[in-house]
Amino acid sequence: MRSSVFKAVKSVTKRPAFFWILAFALPALLMYISYRFFFLSGRDSVLVLDLNAQYVYFFGALRRFVYGDASLIYSFSRALGGEFIGIFAYYLASPLSFIVALFPADNILDALLCLFVIKTGLCGLTMTYYLDRRHIATRGMRLTFGILYAMCGYAIIYQHNTMWTDCLFLLPLIALGIEELISHRKYLLFTLSLAPAIFSNFYIGYMLCIFCLFYFFYALFCLDRNPLGERHHDLRALLRMGFFSAIAVALAAAILLPTYYSLCFGKTTFSDPTYKFLPQYDFLDLVVKLFINSYDTVRPAGLPILYCGILPLLTLPLFFISEKVPTRQKVGTAVLTVIFVFSFCTDAVDKFWHGLQAPNWLNFRYSFLLVFILLVAAAKGIAHLRRAKNALLVGIAAGWLILIFVTQKLCEFPESEVNRDLLCFGLSAVFVLVYTAILKLYLQKSYRAAARSVLLLLVCVEMVVSAVTSMAFLHCDVVFSTRASYLDNKHKYEDSVNYILQNDKDFYRFDTTKHALVDTAMALGIRGFTNSTSTLNSDTIDFLRYMGIASKSHWSKYYGATAPFDSLLGVRYVIIDGEYDTPTGYQPYYRGKQTEVVQNPNALSLVYAVDPAVKDLHFVTEEDGKKVQTDGLCTPPARINRLIADMLGRARADVFLPIRDAETGDANLNDSFVAGHIKYAPIVAGSPAALYYDFTAKANGVIYLYLPTDYPREVGVSVNALDKGTALGNDTNRMIALGSFTAGERVSVTLTLKDDKLYLRADEPLFWYVDDAAYADAFTALGENQMQFTDWRQTRFIGKLTATEEKTTAFTSIPYDENWQVFVDGERVETCKLLDALVGFDLPAGTHDVKIQYVPKQLYIGIAISGAALAILIAVCFADRAVRKKRAAKALAPTEAPTEAPVEALPDAADENGACDALPDEAAATEAGTPKTDRKGEDECSTI
Repeated sequence: MRSSVFKAVKSVTKRPAFFWILAFALPALLMYISYRFFFLSGRDSVLVLDLNAQYVYFFGALRRFVYGDASLIYSFSRALGGEFIGIFAYYLASPLSFIVALFPADNILDALLCLFVIKTGLCGLTMTYYLDRRHIATRGMRLTFGILYAMCGYAIIYQHNTMWTDCLFLLPLIALGIEELISHRKYLLFTLSLAPAIFSNFYIGYMLCIFCLFYFFYALFCLDRNPLGERHHDLRALLRMGFFSAIAVALAAAILLPTYYSLCFGKTTFSDPTYKFLPQYDFLDLVVKLFINSYDTVRPAGLPILYCGILPLLTLPLFFISEKVPTRQKVGTAVLTVIFVFSFCTDAVDKFWHGLQAPNWLNFRYSFLLVFILLVAAAKGIAHLRRAKNALLVGIAAGWLILIFVTQKLCEFPESEVNRDLLCFGLSAVFVLVYTAILKLYLQKSYRAAARSVLLLLVCVEMVVSAVTSMAFLHCDVVFSTRASYLDNKHKYEDSVNYILQNDKDFYRFDTTKHALVDTAMALGIRGFTNSTSTLNSDTIDFLRYMGIASKSHWSKYYGATAPFDSLLGVRYVIIDGEYDTPTGYQPYYRGKQTEVVQNPNALSLVYAVDPAVKDLHFVTEEDGKKVQTDGLCTPPARINRLIADMLGRARADVFLPIRDAETGDANLNDSFVAGHIKYAPIVAGSPAALYYDFTAKANGVIYLYLPTDYPREVGVSVNALDKGTALGNDTNRMIALGSFTAGERVSVTLTLKDDKLYLRADEPLFWYVDDAAYADAFTALGENQMQFTDWRQTRFIGKLTATEEKTTAFTSIPYDENWQVFVDGERVETCKLLDALVGFDLPAGTHDVKIQYVPKQLYIGIAISGAALAILIAVCFADRAVRKKRAAKALAPTEAPTEAPVEALPDAADENGACDALPDEAAATEAGTPKTDRKGEDECSTI
């Protein structure tokens, strides 16, 4: 019985499919084991950094799309609204992302873990496939180096940026495709691996395109020997490379064109980097990044992540020392390494790799390209191990030990509760010694098979140890979230959200008053304002900030909202979580388990008719390329007053009224006048300094604070001795509700400096309240000409809109986008940009049928280009097949005078690629070009 079972197992393991299953399953299993060990720390989710703040909610939106509850074209869950294709292209374009649709909504964290494990397995599989196709090392060693690649430091630390890791597992296929494109004129592997890499993430795809250029010349001059005897080989290879690179890019045009359009909304001008040809760190600091547990930080001070195991450190020198490795390969590998090291060290070149922008944390995002180069060279080095001598191995190990001790002495890790020197340098030294001992056994033929197995097992142990400790260090640096915190924050609002959506089918906006979720609207699938994404719309973010909402850089939050703001932009419901100063007139709507909902009866439609004067209103103007605030419109209340007045065609609309009679005082402050601001600075540095304001409430209702300044400095705010948090801090300059007061009540406000100075615009009021009568009058008038929807979805609105002789401009709270098309009574009309941010259009007086539709022209053009590229590729395939058949038929045709053509000797593939190093007693067979196979069926060497 045992014998039959053993034979059955042996039969299965000898099958080729088993090897490839193992190549995928081993790294995937190791990654899963690593997470299970990490979860023992109490952090039972994969959520960290932007995966916690953004990506997980984008995956939720993708899942809703699959089930018909969202759109991939446009979304009103992002800061007023915006195209969604840019978000899809940057975060979700990988086909593997749709795995989340296979899991229940509450198990999306399990879906993400599954996604990580699968991508890790694919990294191991493709790296093993590359080594196998290039006949590098033995099959067991190919598995080992596949694991080293799949679980390298980059793959672990940057794994939460899951949209990058498709390029990680496609890289070996792209490299192999380039080599085959050059040597054998095979183009499909290169084209069909580069295209999905660009499609899955255009950002890392851009870096891969740069790498392809370098790797082409490396492969052409260092790996290729023109085995087909092609005439003008170098030129033809270059033309093939250019042509099929263009085809690959064109195949991804369906995502690239709409993505470029998305980036033009503000990402391309997101920062204004400087380019310096200066070193960014000491060289020894880079050497440390080769060692185990060398994680430093993902913050802006972080260095490249180059760790890919200790074993490659010992075998890489063999690649450069072995006489059997062609000199051109050594030189080419060294040149590629120098290029990457130079890129890491030089600020300007590093920014070029990052798309001419400085990365926001997570530096050196292209470092995995060097990891691939080093691992391939190390795998070739281990294939030449048999020719090495014990003294050489000991010398290499001694060299690394000396380097470990030197770097330990000169380099310092960030402060930590654990001994980082021991975990990095000490553990690296131990692995150097252990690997050296096993490699010495490998030199003895009788122990070779056992040594290979022990090496594989030890590498698995090392990779798990590295993965778990790297996750722990990452957690100490930026903190992993827990499953409970994610689900609690999500479930807290679900009953209120469901009640609103089930009982009101119209289009409106609503949001929550607290934002533990940075992408609250995307997380809950609601039409809100709270959003954070790298594919930002700067005009929308600026507009929200001008209206008093917390907005900055690439994010916005529904903090600072007032009743006039809510009504103008169609906020019909507010989900109250915690303290909230309810504006006058808001009515209770629903009380949930942990939250309650209030309704704003004055919320306007998405579209309503206003006076054309609004087209000439601008909150800021351009002066010398800079945005300057319009005179008299330096505060949100002043801007909203002016906006409502222009909408109604009136000279004034004082919905907000200032409180100007506040009594002021200060403690430990000097003041001076600077650039239109009053500058407050402490008299005694280091001592508490504060400004005091005391006034009487003019009416019943909420009193707001807004600090007008062009130079924000954080200050603490307290009202009647109650702490109200800070202003001008992380939540930017926004409207702050100080509380609800009754007319005649005394209000005392204290601003405590948290910085060494405070700037406030001179002659601008700080305190405001809403005049209820003026507010009711204005919004009654504005509400007379609202669009009534008969049908709507994320990308289309159909309904009726009545315009009067005075109100002939349709004001929409849709962010401006040229892809919005408007049809009035079936005729398309031109749109205009209102307030430098929103869609508007004109229409004649009367009642009209209006359709507003989003048409992503760039997507359709991109699909057409991709379709044309696919047709060209298919035509090339058929033409190539026809030519090959013709050549084959011609070669088989009899000739009148057959002669034996001289055969040019090809180099031994084993010597080129390190498939094996023949022992003296095997030399004859190797020189004859006979593939060798050991007793266990492993390929020992092959020829091309």
